Amino acid sequence: MTNKKKIQILPNHISSKIAAGEIVDRPSSVVKELIENSIDAESSQIIIYLVNGGLDTINITDNGIGIPKNQVKTSLMRFATSKISNESDLSNINTLGFRGEALHAISSVSLFSIETKFISENRGTFLESNYGKDTGIKEHGIKTGTSITVKNLFDNLPARKKFLKSASTEFQHIKNVVVNLALGFPNIQFQLFHNTKKILSTSGNGKILDAVSEVYNLEIADNLFELISDKSNDMFQGYISNNIIQNSNRKKIKLFVNGRNIEDKLLTYAIESGYKSYLNERKFPTAIINLEIDPLEIDVNIHPSKNEIKFINHQLIFSNLERLIRKTILTKSTVNSSGSNFQILSSDQNYNFEKETRQNHKASSYISNKNYFKQSELNISDYGNQNTSYPNLPFKEILTSLNVLGQLKKTYILAEGKNGLYIIDQHAAHERIIYDSLNESYYSGEIQSQKLLESLTIDTGMIQSDSLNRKIVMLNQLGYEIEKFGESAIIIRSIPKIFSKNDPVNYLNDLIGQIDEEEGLNSKEHKHFATIACHSSVKAGDNLVNKEMIEILEQLRMTTSPFSCPHGRPTILNFTYNKLEKDFRRIN
Repeated sequence: MTNKKKIQILPNHISSKIAAGEIVDRPSSVVKELIENSIDAESSQIIIYLVNGGLDTINITDNGIGIPKNQVKTSLMRFATSKISNESDLSNINTLGFRGEALHAISSVSLFSIETKFISENRGTFLESNYGKDTGIKEHGIKTGTSITVKNLFDNLPARKKFLKSASTEFQHIKNVVVNLALGFPNIQFQLFHNTKKILSTSGNGKILDAVSEVYNLEIADNLFELISDKSNDMFQGYISNNIIQNSNRKKIKLFVNGRNIEDKLLTYAIESGYKSYLNERKFPTAIINLEIDPLEIDVNIHPSKNEIKFINHQLIFSNLERLIRKTILTKSTVNSSGSNFQILSSDQNYNFEKETRQNHKASSYISNKNYFKQSELNISDYGNQNTSYPNLPFKEILTSLNVLGQLKKTYILAEGKNGLYIIDQHAAHERIIYDSLNESYYSGEIQSQKLLESLTIDTGMIQSDSLNRKIVMLNQLGYEIEKFGESAIIIRSIPKIFSKNDPVNYLNDLIGQIDEEEGLNSKEHKHFATIACHSSVKAGDNLVNKEMIEILEQLRMTTSPFSCPHGRPTILNFTYNKLEKDFRRIN
């Protein structure tokens, strides 16, 4: 059928509704746009009042500089903005808002009112707009600042309103917006009220850790440490959590670029990648990180919500962030004390595990005729009176000072140190030792292999030929010598030396299943090495003699992250003398 309708320009009231739907999709969008305007207006206090999850009423009141009376009507027009005036300004945006679309969009789909007083004027201004039609402007008594009220959102757009969720769901979206902005701007006091109840309040004293304790809780704030200042990489500032904090989702990973809260999958992955082997699997850290970057290096004008950004050099930023996260964790974390927070080294106590490892810890085979360990003794140092507490000893010194007492349940090594009783998970500790050895050997190109007396042939199943060829190349980098045999079979001629007393076929099948040839080995080596380490290390139930337990502690001391296994489980717990004496009621 031929379309006989002619092309025509849409009326303003229709085009406004369409545009509004791109900018405002739910109550939280309204809150975000209005708070960002308040921040741009130099507010030091922002109060948010909600009724019924924002479905009925949203009110944002600030103490910013306000809007001049002669610009109030203009502010509701589409593309009306004070933040850019020419094309070149788009390349140097340093405000949260800039398009001039928010107030026009919001007022087009709600019962809208604005009260404002400009800082240099004596009287305020009041303006109402009913779904885009203003009812006139009046003088009004109000303190310097702006108060905007939005009611009955989307009542004139039934098709959009039916997609809104329950009041509780919409409120949670709004709360998340307020939390993000409160963390991004700790110098601003935020207050959030829902149905007259105060939900959130921050002091606005400029201290990010105070803001964290106010929007989350004190426990999270106490378990954060500041990103290390790096002269060659000073674009990032912020705080990240130790491994006491293990979240079940990514909601507490907060990213900002020049103060703007953003969502970026690659940078989020950089943070997670930096935490590899420090958290349990499928657990996530808390992180509040701001990237200060030249506005010419980014483009914020790619999405109406302005929460997505394009970077000129995305990969470089990813690499720098991942490296900084790992460096901070390695430098600032130490042993976990039972009943207390994960301890953090002060700046003069930092110990470079990575440097120590590369200098002293060379790859070797750890599994051979049950002699898992080198024939060296651990140097036990005497630090004086055993009642002395060393809560912030670097991990190297903690492990050096331990005196092995014995083995518990053929699973845990018991040791005495200057700060109490230490319990070491023998499997987790040995996993870390083997993982670090494999990792170092891989990157130095020194993974040791051994020839099999008889070659093994295995069928890899339904893997496509091209895919199998790529997997073989990657596996050969891990110490295997493998050749393709027919369409889906392979011949194994050599295996990593670490498998000398174990069944290499099961491990190989695990690795084949894990390798994603599209991403390549470099993006997955952590998982491969963790699998090998798990299969090759001593197990719970293995009886260890005293010399073997001492050697585990000595080799654990030389690893990059002695406090956790490659899967993120702790290797060692500390019951302090103080805690023991309190529990036995020897002291109050």
